[in-house]
Amino acid sequence: MLLFGWEDWRYCLMMIGLFAVPVWALVLLPLHVLLPRSSTFWHPGVSAGVGCAVGAVLLAVYFLFVGLDLLWFFLPIGVLVGAVTGLVGSAIARFYAARNA
Repeated sequence: MLLFGWEDWRYCLMMIGLFAVPVWALVLLPLHVLLPRSSTFWHPGVSAGVGCAVGAVLLAVYFLFVGLDLLWFFLPIGVLVGAVTGLVGSAIARFYAARNA
């Protein structure tokens, strides 16, 4: 974001928050509550892949409303955020499964 001249770091954090919070709240939290820890979804590869797909879809939906000008730039960032979210969710689920077992 700073490459395009957005020098206000608060605006950059707001944009990241508008993307990362829905990924956590709408995808990871319900899955963490509803799926058992023994599910294959919590395998790091599966969880990261689903995170990539969800990150790309959420970003594409956002840019459909705003305009598709910068989708090419932000799509890889959205996929990366989704993958990291999936990996962190997988690690958290595996941590709690090991502690509670």
